[in-house]
Amino acid sequence: MQRLIIGATLALVGGLLFVSLASAKASAAADVTLSDFKVELVGNNLPAGTVITFKITNKGPSKHELVLEKAGAVDEPIEFNGKGQEAEDIEASTDRTVEWTIPEAGEYQLACHIPGHFEAGMKTTFTVVTAGGAPAQLPKTSGTDAWWPIALSLLALLALGGGLVLRSRKA
Repeated sequence: MQRLIIGATLALVGGLLFVSLASAKASAAADVTLSDFKVELVGNNLPAGTVITFKITNKGPSKHELVLEKAGAVDEPIEFNGKGQEAEDIEASTDRTVEWTIPEAGEYQLACHIPGHFEAGMKTTFTVVTAGGAPAQLPKTSGTDAWWPIALSLLALLALGGGLVLRSRKA
């Protein structure tokens, strides 16, 4: 009886650990500070193909926006999964957090395109890199490819339940 319960518990814990590790996504973080006519990015090498959490702090006295675009572009946010990577209407003395993914390696910029701000130099450039140095190409996923961790969890639960039923029949 004890072996069965210990074995089933280990199987369940192992299955849950596997599911949590399998469903974890790679991520990174970047701090961005906006002030009048200046964009500051902590660090300037960000990973391609990874969800990046940008914490944006507006320390200036006026409203700003933050647009993620290819270096040299003018108000052309990059798109990822059909969505432009920009944060608009960031009020003075506020913070905003956004999650953006940059699909491939290259040179990019963060800029404010509120009239007069970009022209006054409100941008910063940075490099997006991959581990091997080659451009990252993200796989096209529909979000439905995560079914198997759930199936494994259910199988672990069924094994635990089946073991307990067999044990109760022997008693």
